[in-house]
Amino acid sequence: MTIERNEELRKGQYLAIWMIAACMGIAYLLLCFNHNVWADEAYTLAMIKNDYAGIIGKTAVDVHPPLYYFIAKTAALLFPTHEYRLLVQKIVSIIPVALTLGIGGSWLYAKGFGMKAAAIFQIMLGMFPCTMEYAVQLRMYSWALLFITVCGLAAYDAYVMSRKRDWILFALMGVAASYTHNYAFISASVICGLLFLCIVLKNRKRLLPWAISSMSMVLVYLPWFRIFLRQAGGTMNRTDYWIEPITWETVWGYFTWAFENDVKHTAILILCILVVAGIVNVVLIAKKHRTEDVFALLCWSVPFFTALGGVIISLIKNPIYYNRYAFPAMGLLCVFLAISLRGTQNPFFVSMMLFLACYGVGSYREAYHQEYNSSYVRQTEAFFEEYLGEGDVVLYNWEINTLVYRCHFEEDQLFYMLDFDLGGEYDNIWFLDTYGNITFPQYVLEAYNLTSEYVGHLGVEMNEFDVYRIYRTGVENEEG
Repeated sequence: MTIERNEELRKGQYLAIWMIAACMGIAYLLLCFNHNVWADEAYTLAMIKNDYAGIIGKTAVDVHPPLYYFIAKTAALLFPTHEYRLLVQKIVSIIPVALTLGIGGSWLYAKGFGMKAAAIFQIMLGMFPCTMEYAVQLRMYSWALLFITVCGLAAYDAYVMSRKRDWILFALMGVAASYTHNYAFISASVICGLLFLCIVLKNRKRLLPWAISSMSMVLVYLPWFRIFLRQAGGTMNRTDYWIEPITWETVWGYFTWAFENDVKHTAILILCILVVAGIVNVVLIAKKHRTEDVFALLCWSVPFFTALGGVIISLIKNPIYYNRYAFPAMGLLCVFLAISLRGTQNPFFVSMMLFLACYGVGSYREAYHQEYNSSYVRQTEAFFEEYLGEGDVVLYNWEINTLVYRCHFEEDQLFYMLDFDLGGEYDNIWFLDTYGNITFPQYVLEAYNLTSEYVGHLGVEMNEFDVYRIYRTGVENEEG
């Protein structure tokens, strides 16, 4: 009976872990019922309009590998309804985060770290503002998070048990991460290097399977490695790249971006928890010399060395590191916290959990505001649904935002102002005038017998603009 009860308890614990992951997935899903799309997400939507070969060709001249776009393209083919294309792609981003929460929590429990460790991992990772942001974005970061987290966990299993399936999973996840994001390739390389170091120092019997797995990873990634070098070299040699120079302020900004919500100083409190976990971890390693405690420290090393490498290269050459590039390794950071803090006394544990619960509420409130109330998207869509006629056209003057505009307007009605003939056939022009860009001089409008009428201030995502209705002078203003 005792064995049966223990088995039932274990099943119940696993069920609880996956229920938490599912509940967090549902919470992320509730952030998805909007049409907010920023430039990079619009780029994703444009990219998956190509076939798979076209995706390879276009990513080869971009700065990212193609695997995420393959996943997004496949989802678009399986669920082709245009009305729900944004929702489908947002769900595609939620799935790997929910899987990471479930897999990570289950792995920690299965390895004997207990429910405390599983809870710390899930609550930490699930409540971080950066997780809530990238769980619903049409980008590759959530998939890279899954691949890097599982790669790190598989590396531990491969070192401890050296089962064939562990080495295969380690290699597959490393390759998948490398084909998802270039900085995920760096994180996977760090994991591979740290595993090699542990094997050389402690368990050289693992050298042969490590060599086979690593060589397999190299061979599979080799076709893209030349492109990776070209992409990295091109980025480092550009003097007009969009990333700002690295300063102490930007380094601290990495912490605030990842950990601070709309409640001030939460990043400092999370940093304090990290410091406590680090002290506990070092003490445990010094006293007990356990493999799992060393593994926890190595998990912390992955995001640290990923960010450090990017910062050093940025200081030597041109800035090429940005805060979100360490996000794929955030799961391993939470594994470090979970293992290091699993043995803390209940008063500290309960206090930390209460803080994280409040912290999570604040993070979610901020994420909800960002998704639903931080822009004029709903007002803009409602306005043009009412007033944009079939014979009308939409002109804009901020060319860099072209892909974003294409997510909200039909391409046959949308034109950059310099590419449009004012003397052509149309009923009305709706001009989106973004401040600081070129606009129509009055004499140009008069030359075409046009009148401009201001109708309101709207916007899409991070771009706000004044809207003008331009129509031929003498034509009755029916919308007025």
